[in-house]
Amino acid sequence: MKSIFLLEQLVIEAADIVLMNDDSAKLITALKIAKRTKQVALLAILNSLGLIKAKNY
Repeated sequence: MKSIFLLEQLVIEAADIVLMNDDSAKLITALKIAKRTKQVALLAILNSLGLIKAKNY
């Protein structure tokens, strides 16, 4: 559970950096990055549980 907490803290800090910028177009980029990060995290969890076989991305 500690690794999940550290990941959450990293995401929160990264979000602060992105949203503090005046360029609102970067919000779209941030959302795309967040979506891909969520997909990668889910794949990692499923792989660790043995529910899927890891692929090279």
